[in-house]
Formats: sequence, C-alpha cells, structure tokens
Amino acid sequence: MNMNRLFIAVLLLLLAVLPARSRENPFWAADSGANFRILLPGGWTVRRHLSQEPVLRARSRDGTAFLEVHVLREPFSTASEAAAGFEEREAFLSLSPVETWRGTIVSISGEEGHLRRYRAMSDGRHAEASVACFGRGGTWFVVLAVASPETTGIGGADLEGTLRSFTLPTASPAPGDPIEGRWRWHNGSIVTFRRDGRVVPSSLVGSWRRTPPSLQREGVSYLITLPGPAGGEEEAVLSPDGRKLFRVSGGERIQIAARLE
Repeated sequence: MNMNRLFIAVLLLLLAVLPARSRENPFWAADSGANFRILLPGGWTVRRHLSQEPVLRARSRDGTAFLEVHVLREPFSTASEAAAGFEEREAFLSLSPVETWRGTIVSISGEEGHLRRYRAMSDGRHAEASVACFGRGGTWFVVLAVASPETTGIGGADLEGTLRSFTLPTASPAPGDPIEGRWRWHNGSIVTFRRDGRVVPSSLVGSWRRTPPSLQREGVSYLITLPGPAGGEEEAVLSPDGRKLFRVSGGERIQIAARLE
C-alpha cells in the first residue's frame, strides 16, 4: 500500500469514530457498514458509532434537536412492527412520548416506510419526535428525529425532509419463494401469495410459510392457514415444475391451485 492510500484509510477511520462539524450547507452522512445515507442539516455535530445501535447520532448546534439512526436486526415482519418494537426501548421511552399520528413515508430512493409522530420531552423541554422505519432483507432502519419548538435553523418541514432523505443503496432483489405469485384456486378464484407470507384475498387463504426439508416429503412443502370456523393449517406441496399446488391429506395429494402466468 502506498502512502497516499494509507493516508486515506487512516482519514476514513478517524471520520468514522470522531465527531465532525458540518459546514453551513446540509451534507450527506453515510455509513458503509450499514449501507445507508441521510441528508443532515447544516451545522450539526455528527458522530458515527462503531457499535451496531445507534449507528449514527447527530445534534443541532444549539442542542435543541437531534437525530439518530438505529439498525434493528430482529424478526419483524413489517415496518410498523419494527417501529412498535423500537417504541419499547428504554432510549425511546425516556422521551415520555405520546403518539399523535401514524402513516407511511416514501424516501427519495423510493423506499416506503412507516412513520409515527409524537409529543415528547427532550432535556426537560417539550419537543416533537418522529420515527421513520425502513426495511430491507430482514434488517430494519429506524430514524429518530427530535426537535424542540425553539429549535433554530430547522423546522418541521426540514425535519420531514431529513427523514425522507434516508437512502438505502439499490440492490438486486432477493430471489423469491416458488410459491410467490398468482394462483387460480380450485373454486375458480384468483389468489396472490405475497413475499411477506400473506395471501390476498385473505378470505380464502390467510397466510403461508415454508416448512423445513424432510426425507419423508418430496418437493417443496408449506403450511397454509385457512380462515373460518373449519379453518386451521394444512400442508401443501408444489409440483416439481412449480405449476401446481397440492393439499396433502392421509398420504393423498389433491390439487388445490394452478399457477397463473
């Protein structure tokens, strides 16, 4: 390694662990390990963390506003569940939050996430807090932004823009499960098996989950839930070509659906 490369490597390491004062203009803060970028207001003090949570913390010059990015690697199935899980953490509960609104937020990179707003207390002052939760590949990113009414240099619209600026790098989608897609059910209805384990319409099939491989079974098998009083879970097996879905009952396979193009 030549001296120039060594100097750059040392500089990047120092920037990752030491506080940094931004210029007056907003700037992008990025974390190569957690793979995200966020546009922070000008003049904020920023600290990147080597620990997993939080991975970034930023504070306004007058100390009346701050922002944190947390990474949740927990088995939440939706962004709203991840946001609810974050609500239970002591770091968030210490703000004495009172929820005022919830909905969705779309980042500039097209990621759709869950958004919640709260009245809160920050350093003994009344404040407004927002939690935006985005996810990809089983990892959830939570952006917590808190600002007191007397905050200078940033208002509610600016804070909202900061939340929307959260960016996850583009990546090739992970291969889907063979059962995902549209199927014609045995009664003629069309059902869609979604990647998150849900099925639309849920009045016909509630959900699906893949079962572990077994020497006693041939092919890819699933447990599907059926709604209603006579519902419950049933085992289903895909045909080798992935075009037919069979119910397994008493060792017999009965076709229950056919894949649509």
